[in-house]
Amino acid sequence: MPVILSSALIEREGRVLLARRNPERPPFARQWLLPSTVVRREESAEEALARHLQQELGLSIGEPVFAETIYLDDTPAGERYITNVFRVAQPPGELRFRAHGDYDDLRWLLPDEVAALDMPAPLRDWLLAVLRAEVDAPPVGLEAARAAAAALSQADLTYTERKRRLYAQYAQTYDEDQAAWLGEERQARLVTFLTQGLEPGMRVLDAGCGTGLHLRAISEAIGKEGACVGMDISPEMLALARRRLIFAKNFALRVCDLSHGIPVEDTCFDVIVAVGLLDQLPDAAPFFDDVRRVLRPGGILAAVVTCYEGDSPAERAHAEASKEHDLYYRPYQEVLSAVRQAGLTVESAEFMPFKAMSLGTDVEDRFEPFIDIVERVCARGFDPEAVRLGSAMIRAQREG
Repeated sequence: MPVILSSALIEREGRVLLARRNPERPPFARQWLLPSTVVRREESAEEALARHLQQELGLSIGEPVFAETIYLDDTPAGERYITNVFRVAQPPGELRFRAHGDYDDLRWLLPDEVAALDMPAPLRDWLLAVLRAEVDAPPVGLEAARAAAAALSQADLTYTERKRRLYAQYAQTYDEDQAAWLGEERQARLVTFLTQGLEPGMRVLDAGCGTGLHLRAISEAIGKEGACVGMDISPEMLALARRRLIFAKNFALRVCDLSHGIPVEDTCFDVIVAVGLLDQLPDAAPFFDDVRRVLRPGGILAAVVTCYEGDSPAERAHAEASKEHDLYYRPYQEVLSAVRQAGLTVESAEFMPFKAMSLGTDVEDRFEPFIDIVERVCARGFDPEAVRLGSAMIRAQREG
């Protein structure tokens, strides 16, 4: 099982702080890294980072901000690592590294200097992409940048930008709203569906994991011998997922836009779970194309998809209105067809219609897009009650 690391991304005037590991101190002895440490069983990733920076560099830090999860191989030692990178504000005071500690050199380096270092390639590639993007950004102040972002209309933003902006605002109330929307019984049934067949040692991808509502149950089901990876488009949602899994050591989180596919190697997962993801994708084909590729033979897809029971004129009007809010609902049979076209064998499938319920004024205000969709359907002359929207629970297997 890969070892979990925490790494600090600390920047100053276009330079990044990197440290060279002491030749006698694995992991990655003699190589350059972001300041990094192994996360102990009794501590969170953030606690590990604070401990390490204080102990090795004499730095006291504020709250770190999650940036990325990166997979690293220490080939000479035959070890695999997963490092969770956190942005850390530059602390006051002078930097130092203690004699006979983890590091024998410490430097502030520019992107071109980073490119020439002996360091793990995935970390170097990611770091260079981050540093060069920041160098190429226009030199505007924080307030000016915020004002410019606020002035952009939804049409000016890319799909990824729109989704990230939406969930940055929605993250703090997401769990509360899901509880109100689904109810305890349906939430429990969902967890049972997603963890069915999971065994210790399995590798699981939670695609579109959000705040990690289901990751804890998955993490417990596969045990310390297993590994689960949560991917989501929103850094804010993943930050909440990290807090939910504060004591788990068999997971990693990664920020990515799954509308372009699943950015991992072939046949690396036993199970893929996807709750509320497929109805968020403008084109589900790239994701489905990769599902078969990244599942091992015999692997399982467990998907929960918001969709229509049929394909009536009212439902087609609802679908057109939903696209204005980056919601891509499809007929139930179309979803099943897409699963089969991906080369998967459907083992079970069930459509459950949504039940009308009163969520309360405060919650309903946060569901403004849904109110707008209903108004658009009415404006087209259709009765919203004729729209049969619900959840499809689909379980499919990749054959050999």
